[in-house]
Amino acid sequence: MIQPDRNRRLRIREMTLRIFLGGISLILTLSVCLAQSGGKKSGKKTPPDLSGTWTLDYSRSSLDPALKRQTLDYVLTIVHREPEIRITKKYKQSGSEKSEEIVYYTDGRAELTSRGGHPDPESITRWQGDKLVRRTTYGLDGVQTSPPLEVVRTEEWKLSLDGKNLTRTITNSGMVMSKVRYVFVRS
Repeated sequence: MIQPDRNRRLRIREMTLRIFLGGISLILTLSVCLAQSGGKKSGKKTPPDLSGTWTLDYSRSSLDPALKRQTLDYVLTIVHREPEIRITKKYKQSGSEKSEEIVYYTDGRAELTSRGGHPDPESITRWQGDKLVRRTTYGLDGVQTSPPLEVVRTEEWKLSLDGKNLTRTITNSGMVMSKVRYVFVRS
């Protein structure tokens, strides 16, 4: 009588162990399948390639009239290798040639760019869908106010579906409010 009861307990343990191991095996198999299918359906799109030479289309841009008259032959050269976007701007302004180089990092790392030897405030650049968005906050140096007086500049770059036009929209909000749009055509 003692023996059949012991055998029965052993069979129950063995059956429980098989069910447990089978469940773990099933969970591992499902995890691998989901991981593989999740990689294909992650929804993460490759950002558009902004590389190329771009010429400003003055007629389609909404710029300050004085800036339009003073700025000529505005050309961008963009080298885009994620997460780095290197932009060289060349133009003529008031009779002299100007050139600037800016580097954006789309991986969230802080950016400091130089214009005329002065560093810009810290900026953050990220992809929002198929739009490149750069946000910069400028404060008034040496002025203590409550709340602090500042300007938030949002710069959006969007490539047209056919890849022939690149639109850069700059919106300033806060203490200074403005909005300009540059439309560039692939050269």
